[in-house]
Formats: sequence, structure tokens, C-alpha cells
Amino acid sequence: TELKDFKNPHWLVISKSGSTLETTSVLDYLIQEGAISNFKSSVTIVTDDSKNVLADWAKAQQVEHLSFPNQLGGRFSVFSEVGLITAVFSGLSADSIQRGILAAKNSKSLVECISSELLRATIQNEPINYVWSYCEKLQVFSFWLQQLWAESLGKIPNVPFPVPLAGPRDQHSVLQQIMNTKSDRTHWFITSADLVSLGQPLKNVPTSGGNFTKGRRLGDILQAELLGTKNAISEQGQKTNSFILESLSPEALSYSMMIWMQAIVVTAKALGINAFDQPGVEQAKLNAKALLRNLTLA
Repeated sequence: TELKDFKNPHWLVISKSGSTLETTSVLDYLIQEGAISNFKSSVTIVTDDSKNVLADWAKAQQVEHLSFPNQLGGRFSVFSEVGLITAVFSGLSADSIQRGILAAKNSKSLVECISSELLRATIQNEPINYVWSYCEKLQVFSFWLQQLWAESLGKIPNVPFPVPLAGPRDQHSVLQQIMNTKSDRTHWFITSADLVSLGQPLKNVPTSGGNFTKGRRLGDILQAELLGTKNAISEQGQKTNSFILESLSPEALSYSMMIWMQAIVVTAKALGINAFDQPGVEQAKLNAKALLRNLTLA
């Protein structure tokens, strides 16, 4: 798709700090290419409420600017204007999302359970925790969880590094190395309770090498592969945990995200960590900008 193919687009520009290099550079490119016909009617800016470059530009151009509290880290902003605008625009129900959030606030025991596991892994100096998602739609969730976990907790040396893995793909590759490593790591298996209902039952199985898949849905096969992988890892002495969503509905997903955000904050507090800053990330950004300033253009 080329810029000329878009007919009367509205550009939603989101940057927590208002100075994210990739975001501002893309906006500059759109302006340069004449892709924005009218700033006031064709652009909405979302940043935190601090003074920043994007906010200043929006004010100068009379562009709508939505803001959220500065202390709310980007990874925690999913239920602010950052996430809700795109969710509702995509047709998701804001009421369903809210129900999930409120339900999570009353699930203290689950938050404590996850936090306890994270603390145990940290105290026992586990170098890695793997996050397996046996559902394509949950792979995005696992990458968000990696950001939430690493950027919030990764400020002391012994916090385990979260590594997202996709099942069944990675059980045919990465699992080989996992099965021959030390047992000092934990595997989180994230899936949905309705996974088994995926697809239609197989009536004929001429290529499966047996009748064990006859009558099974694709979801049954994925569930069997998940359990087979989990059991193999457990038999090697590595720890496993399961996090099972009730479904893939907006309510269930928002519930799960809120559970993990609470667990990460509780864990950070127990470890004496500020869950909401990211000094290591900021240093990389400063380095990139310094390199661009000193770059000799051809």
C-alpha cells in the first residue's frame, strides 16, 4: 500500500514522551510527502501531559491533543487514551474492557500468586523465564508482557529475562536447546480455555499416520502439543506455570492484562524497584539521537 492509496485518512500519532524518534520521524515524513491535507481535521496527537515536542507542535497547528498522566509508563498506558481509542475504533466494547479491569482489581489471590512466582524466580537467580503462547492471537499479548516485565523489573541483575515463544512453532526448534539446559528456569504457558473448540472435527485422516487425530479439532491437537511440551519440560526438572484465559474476548484480555500489571507492580515494590521508570531505555534513546547529530550525511 502506498500513501496515495489512502483516501481521507485520519492519523492517530501516539508517543508517551512526545519525542519518540520513530514516531516523530514518520510524522515528519508524512508531512514532507503531503499525506496530511489538513492538520487540524486529519491528525490527533496522544502524549503524556508533560511539555514535549509533539504537544507543542499540536498546539501550534491547532491539532487535537489528548494527554494522560506523565507518571503512567508507556507499557502501563494500555487502558488510557493510548489503547482505548484504537480498541474502540477497532470495534471492541469499552464496557467489556472496563468489566475485565474491574474484575481483575478483585482478584487479589491471583495477583499474589503470580507475584510470588516472580519473586521466587528472582531470589533463586533464574536467568530466563520463557513465555509460551499456544494461540496466535496471544503472541502479541506475550510480547506486551515481555515489555511490561523487562522494562518494569529489569533494573537489578537477578530478575529473570522474559523470552516469548510461540507454540507449536518453537517446540520444533527452540525446545531442543531448552531440553539440554540447566533446570534453573521457569516456563509460563499462556493459552485460552476455548482453544480446544478451534476448527472442525477431522472426519478423514489419510495423512496423519493413524486414527489418533480422527474426530479431533485443530484446537485439540494444539492443546495436546501444549501439554506434551509442558510435560516434557517438567520431566527435565524445569518449572512450569499455566496462565489460562477464559476466552479471547475483550473482557478476558483486559482482565488478564490488568492482572499482570498489578502483579508486576507488587513484585517491583517487594524488590524495592520503581516499576514506572526505564533508565536503561532512556540511555539508548539519548545515544541514538547523539549519533544522528554527529552523523555525516552523504
